[in-house]
Amino acid sequence: MKKVFLLTMILLSFSVFAGIIYDFSEKAYIEETKHFKFVFEKELYSYYIELKELSELLYKDYSDFYDTDPGTITVYIFDDVDFVNSFAVPPLNVIRLYVNSPNAKMGLSNNVYDWINFVFSHELNHVFYGNALNQYVSWIPSEIIKKTLMMNWNPSYLHEGLSIYMESKYFKGRFQSDLFNMYLKAEILSPDYPRYSLGQDHIKISGHQQDLIICMELF
Repeated sequence: MKKVFLLTMILLSFSVFAGIIYDFSEKAYIEETKHFKFVFEKELYSYYIELKELSELLYKDYSDFYDTDPGTITVYIFDDVDFVNSFAVPPLNVIRLYVNSPNAKMGLSNNVYDWINFVFSHELNHVFYGNALNQYVSWIPSEIIKKTLMMNWNPSYLHEGLSIYMESKYFKGRFQSDLFNMYLKAEILSPDYPRYSLGQDHIKISGHQQDLIICMELF
């Protein structure tokens, strides 16, 4: 029965992530640090320089916070879209950064002028939180399947709440925005709260994380 379950999860993992990681040009530059592999276009070399030292400092802090060591994380930095966004794929230890910075009026606080560092700190947290496994999946031999299961079991409001906490801690993120906190309080006081997928959370929450349990992505 376990073999059937594992095979199903392997197929599910490949189907979920197949279209997410792009096949970039062979002309892409690759630079590596102790814990990161940066893949970027030649014209975006300055972004790598900006993240080079910061990434290792954040890695150490996040590792201490979560008591986990994800290993090498691949960071793609490309300017191939017109929209503002970034994302992380925790099971694959991948971060995809878009270099377009948002307008401060979009609700991301007034500190988005430091966009690449701001968004990197947010997405890096998704990777670390996604690597925080527990005993319920310890019997599964595949690390990717373990992380995929945890990503689906952990509630989205914790993923986003903790990531917003980290961006706020280091780069004056949304928790330091009066507008965002107003939205957050209004949501909590709403009779429809919570309107987001709660799921199940089996991760042991430490003392300095407990106040973040109700936090969720509102933008």
